[in-house]
Amino acid sequence: MSDRDDSGRNRLAHNVFAGWLAHAVTIVIGFVMPRLILESVGPASLGVWDLGWSLVSYVALSGLGMAGAVTYLVARYRAEDDATQVRITTATGWYCQLALALAAGLLFLGLFEMLVLWMPGVDALAADEPWRIGLLLGLAIFVSLAGGAAQGILAGCHRGDLNEYVSIASEVVLAITMIVVLLLGAGIVGLAWATFATRLVFELLRFVLAWQVCPEAGIAARDFTLGRARALVRFGTKSSVAVAHDLVVQQGARILLALAAGPVALAVYSRYATIVRQIARVSERTAQVLPAMTSGLVGLGREGDVQRLFLRAANATVMLALPLVLVFGVLGDELVTVWMGAEFVVPGLSWVLAAMAFATADRSVASQVLTGLNAHGRIGLVCLLASVCVFLAAWLLLRPLDPLRAGVLVAVTLTAGHALPHWLLACRRIGVGPLGYLLKVYLRPLIANAWLLGWLLWADGRLDAGRYGPASFGAAFGFAGLAGLYWFFAFDDDLRDKVRRRLARGLAWATR
Repeated sequence: MSDRDDSGRNRLAHNVFAGWLAHAVTIVIGFVMPRLILESVGPASLGVWDLGWSLVSYVALSGLGMAGAVTYLVARYRAEDDATQVRITTATGWYCQLALALAAGLLFLGLFEMLVLWMPGVDALAADEPWRIGLLLGLAIFVSLAGGAAQGILAGCHRGDLNEYVSIASEVVLAITMIVVLLLGAGIVGLAWATFATRLVFELLRFVLAWQVCPEAGIAARDFTLGRARALVRFGTKSSVAVAHDLVVQQGARILLALAAGPVALAVYSRYATIVRQIARVSERTAQVLPAMTSGLVGLGREGDVQRLFLRAANATVMLALPLVLVFGVLGDELVTVWMGAEFVVPGLSWVLAAMAFATADRSVASQVLTGLNAHGRIGLVCLLASVCVFLAAWLLLRPLDPLRAGVLVAVTLTAGHALPHWLLACRRIGVGPLGYLLKVYLRPLIANAWLLGWLLWADGRLDAGRYGPASFGAAFGFAGLAGLYWFFAFDDDLRDKVRRRLARGLAWATR
């Protein structure tokens, strides 16, 4: 064990690249499937599926429960060469996660059934469809959360890339299966069957890989200890506060919109929400290696490196996210028109959600570093309570909801109720001044992206006039200029040197 790099630095590029690749696959599938579902079952059934699928996706991808706790302790005990504690942690985490998975699956089943019964505009569904869909998606949630223990083991061993490759394979197989199901006319019940079966197969595969990477791991009942369970539950509860925040805000807004305006309005809103969610997932995928790295640095006695890791990761995430946010804000309506049709366009919604994405671009970095320090509990609870208060106040002012008002509700809550207090409290805990943070993380990316914003607005004007050639040229010129500004202005000397070395190694490998 002493020959390993338990800080995770050597595997950073591999893990981040795997995360981006998995996200790219998810984006492609996420844009193809809604159109196919719309053409196969219509907008009302699409809205019902959006409600169930969004809940499954948020819960399955949230890290709810023991996954983060297992990652934290496995990374730390492996850094300390303590195989016994690794085995106790993995066994205890497995049984705790199993209990949580069962509870979450049952809760989803009851919630989904009630929502579909109360939702206006779902008369076209057969009487037994909601029950069958809810049961199958509840089982999908169960197996996804049960696999959280294996995800935690792989991430704690700094092999998040394997997690991502399993996710890529799962998404591709699921998409193919869904297409076959729709062609066979099985409807959204068939989609639910495909989701459950695919999740089951690939979560089992994840466990096989986890035990190969971490032979110290185990799930024997004799290794379960109440003391370790209490420690994991405490850590997992703190991690779940952030998950609860997203579920309350994002899914709460969807539920209120569905109850107020029906499944078709939900399907319209979900198209914009899906795009902005993919932008957020870019940041999350990039930052998901940070808890294990932070925990490993603490285990190696290198706490002083955590602040530098925090600032550099936040800066890189902001530089990556801002161009995507600007494209969505300026061209969001055009993207939705090409994707789903003009009837799904809501003027102004893309700008509202883009402003939210900008305000929360670096949130995942702070959250993951705090998780690695085991300092995320109180901060997460404060932000959750603030978000609930802002959410309720905003909803009272905006009701009854339509797609645009639902977007405003989510944007106001996430910005004022979570992003602002989380940023201030995270800077204080990690020891970074808020003003210094803004200057080091945001200043240069903002100046560079002002160039891109100008050219995107110019290109949008050409699109409105039907001049597609000049519009394409303007957008391409804007991105080319942004790349130059990043290289000469936003990147520091150390980062430029790293990029040069990576490119040189890639060129050497390609020409062998």
